[in-house]
Amino acid sequence: MEAVGSHLTNKYSEGLPGKSYYGGNEYIDELEILCQQRALAAFHLDGKKWGVNVQPLSGDKSALVPGGIRIGTPAMTTRGFTEKDFISTADFIHEGVQIAREAKRSVSGSKLQDFMKFVASPDFSLMDRVSDLQRRVESLTTEFPLPGL
Repeated sequence: MEAVGSHLTNKYSEGLPGKSYYGGNEYIDELEILCQQRALAAFHLDGKKWGVNVQPLSGDKSALVPGGIRIGTPAMTTRGFTEKDFISTADFIHEGVQIAREAKRSVSGSKLQDFMKFVASPDFSLMDRVSDLQRRVESLTTEFPLPGL
């Protein structure tokens, strides 16, 4: 177990918290809900407008050093996403990364807490761009149902 993860990642868990397809997932559900709450809080997002998908993989350490984004194509297309919507999503992600890179150049410090403190400060000069991006993302996402809500 130690080589590939933990007892939690060794437990097969599929489905939303409280609605797993397999029994015995109470603790997995608790952790998934906690992760969702913390992710929403970390990015100052409203849980009524945003969903968080938590999918740990046994032995996967990529979450410790984020370097990519996975978009669940089947989950998106079954909700009516089209090629145009995927292109818009990619454009939104690219724009968000560009804003973050620009903000990072203005941060005095190299830690995540330095960055978070900077973007939460009243001196954050890119807030208009962030707000505009958020408005456009929410406009797109409200067209599609969010499971479990």
